[in-house]
Amino acid sequence: MKKAIFIIIGVLIAAYIVGLFSVKEIHTEINVDTTSDRVWNHLVGFDHYPKWNPFIKNISGELNEGSQINVTIQPPGGEPMDFKPKLLVVKKNEELRWIGQVLIPGLFDGEHYFKIEEIPEGGVRFIYGERFRGILALLFWSSVEPGTKQGFQEMNEALRSMSEGSQTHEEAQVAATLSAIAYKQPDGDEQQQLDSMSTALKDPNLPTRGQWQIIWGPVTVDEDLSYIAKGPALANSGYQYSFVIRGTIVSVFNYIQDLGGAVGLNKLPWPKANCSGARISDGAYDGYTNITSAVQQLPEPAAGWKKKAIEVLQAIEPGSEVIVTGHSLGAQLATVIAMWLDSVIGQKVTIKAYTFAAPTAGNKEFADCYAQRFDGSGRFYKYPRPGTQSLEL
Repeated sequence: MKKAIFIIIGVLIAAYIVGLFSVKEIHTEINVDTTSDRVWNHLVGFDHYPKWNPFIKNISGELNEGSQINVTIQPPGGEPMDFKPKLLVVKKNEELRWIGQVLIPGLFDGEHYFKIEEIPEGGVRFIYGERFRGILALLFWSSVEPGTKQGFQEMNEALRSMSEGSQTHEEAQVAATLSAIAYKQPDGDEQQQLDSMSTALKDPNLPTRGQWQIIWGPVTVDEDLSYIAKGPALANSGYQYSFVIRGTIVSVFNYIQDLGGAVGLNKLPWPKANCSGARISDGAYDGYTNITSAVQQLPEPAAGWKKKAIEVLQAIEPGSEVIVTGHSLGAQLATVIAMWLDSVIGQKVTIKAYTFAAPTAGNKEFADCYAQRFDGSGRFYKYPRPGTQSLEL
């Protein structure tokens, strides 16, 4: 009898030791077209998990290394399960790791890890995995692995959707604010406009958060006002910039341009446009000519003095982004300017476009070419006119 007991104990000890040194792992990853801080903010925003996370239903506790947290997971088709793991690594924008154990250490241990890696070409790679140790992990692996891996993958997809969606929404808010600021002091001279617009950009309560500064303009030619602003640094390299074009004001020039959309069509007025059959309206052509020929006459901002917009943009850091935006007539011209910039500096920087209540700038071929080049950029059709309460600056 004693011998049998010793044999059983020996077998259990051997199994326990085998389990300690046997590792099973689930590893998943997904590329996310956003910045590491956006992914991290969603990852550690535990209060919002019930709203978007299909796998980890709830997390509560202090986000500190060594702290014990409460976690509820629910594999696809399974029942919710509660754990109280210990946080091992909390490294902002890079890694979150915890370890959970069933009954005693080494029986069924699961070490969750979440990693965020910068991709040189842009965006980040989100890695979600778990290492399992213990004899129970070995015995039940075939039933644990499929549902758990599916849960990881579903969470990855949801996190990507959240992160990329929030980026587009935030950028749209910034673009709308920059477009609205272009209407400041419409009857003032360029110095008064610059002072008023710069003051608005310093407001930390606006979506621009006080992080944007005008570096060229404002410059007005035949009532077509435009300016360039520099924003925050990007995660990998370069900065965000914005080329902003004001919309229609009470002006005979602007009304003529608005009417010009129905008069005639012109070939794209820059070389290597690579848009077969694309034409733009007389009004859009005139607006393009005004904006691309405009020269800043004010000595400040110093970076733009005596320069055209393209001279300033050609000198920005490689890897930067340029958001081309405008409202109404400004949005119409933004589609043309975005296409032009893409052909001139698109190999060096990323050109994005956000337009608000834009009239048509050209024919179907132009619209198709624009949609192909700027797939995913924002086009908003319902947009309050700047100066109304919702966009009061």
